[in-house]
Amino acid sequence: MTASLTLEPNVAGTPLGMDTMSSAFPDAFRYHEWVYSSFRDLLHGRILEVGMGSGIHTRMLLRHGPVVATDLDERCLKRVRAEHPDAQLECAKLDLENSDDFIPLRERPCDTAVCLHVLEHVRDDALALKNLASALTPGGTLILYVPAMPSIFGTMDVRAGHYRRYQRRSLLSILDAAGFDIIRSQYQNSLCVPGWWFNGRVLKRPDLTSEGLAKQIRFFDRYLVPAAKLLDHITRGFMGQSLFVAAKKRQPESTTTAGY
Repeated sequence: MTASLTLEPNVAGTPLGMDTMSSAFPDAFRYHEWVYSSFRDLLHGRILEVGMGSGIHTRMLLRHGPVVATDLDERCLKRVRAEHPDAQLECAKLDLENSDDFIPLRERPCDTAVCLHVLEHVRDDALALKNLASALTPGGTLILYVPAMPSIFGTMDVRAGHYRRYQRRSLLSILDAAGFDIIRSQYQNSLCVPGWWFNGRVLKRPDLTSEGLAKQIRFFDRYLVPAAKLLDHITRGFMGQSLFVAAKKRQPESTTTAGY
């Protein structure tokens, strides 16, 4: 069961790769390090990265071992290959809704899958999670970051190609059906909830390329990330711009699900 939308997204001509974000987003290094710090202790073995985008997280994941970096956008694949010619890195085009794309991964599964700000771009997220489960070893770990709170869905979500924003319980329900047991789940970055709502629901920004939006991202990354971390200690149980979930692929003999 997916979370309902407050606006109908424009799925025609859905953008890919770098077209789904502001040009300032790849350079928000403090924010990306914050996201990475949430799950780095869970990374192990061969890592599948779903939707590498600019490749900023690829560099972080390579600190932990071999990485299979994937995306639908050939430009992203080409860029990441060029940046890491000598790394333990495989690059491949991967469609989360195409089960045939997962055949090589089912034959040689990964130990960890990292899917950051990608699942919201997929029409059939339940199928996508089942495909991801098939790419993991039993007991393998799935790391998910998705946009949260359907109530703030707005024009920027549409422009980014989002089908939805998530509620915690609905996402955990889909993960359970796909064969995952929950390790961690929490909202993140409640400080940016008013800004996203204001940009997308009041200003109704038509795209992600405006310099005004880029300035907001740079200001947040430079000055406000520490404050956002502190505020999350209070709000992570009920509110945030994003939702972080870590889950383990259920062992074949397991019949119970972790409580949430």
